[in-house]
Amino acid sequence: YRFVPTDSEAPMGSGTLEAMAVKGLLDSDPTDGLPEGKNWDTEWVTIADPSAQTTPCRQQGQRLNATRFNRCEGSVIAGDSLWFIASTAGPAGAGQVFKLNLTTGRLSLEVQVTDRSVLSMPDNLTVSPWGDLFMAEDNYNSAGGATHQYVRGLSEEGIVYDFARNPISGTEDCGAELTGPCFSPDGKVMFLNIQEPIGATVAITGPWPDRSTR
Repeated sequence: YRFVPTDSEAPMGSGTLEAMAVKGLLDSDPTDGLPEGKNWDTEWVTIADPSAQTTPCRQQGQRLNATRFNRCEGSVIAGDSLWFIASTAGPAGAGQVFKLNLTTGRLSLEVQVTDRSVLSMPDNLTVSPWGDLFMAEDNYNSAGGATHQYVRGLSEEGIVYDFARNPISGTEDCGAELTGPCFSPDGKVMFLNIQEPIGATVAITGPWPDRSTR
């Protein structure tokens, strides 16, 4: 969804709620998955009853051909792109990573998880000062190759890599979720939360790449 305010200088005032309709794609999570790297055009449909007094917003959108995504959570805007994640989508039930070009309206599937040992149920995300995407995992179980909760990186070349992990995991799950990665305004520190039972916020100081040398 997106909210379009009547007055751009009063973003919390009145306005219109809209839902994304991906042209030719009513459901982004078919059983056999989607082609990684595929692009689609998008448009926005108006949710007439945003308070859902008579009909849930989801049903209103579906009647107007809005696209279904499977458990969207993390999102971040970087430049003219909106990155967002469908955490339990895809053939492995372990995530899809989308990028929406806010200028052209084109949507692309950047990553579709097929191996949970490489990336599994990404959730919160942030873009680094040098352009890599960082994704914190939220694994519900240890099936399919997942063993711990990781923060994984996605390079501008499309390579997924390990950045950090919670070393403590259980027998049936992958341990405390990592969440809320974000960088300080000067780009020198990444802050990251570790949920219960640890309950801690950590600051990671790098060293970080210099984008000008990449």
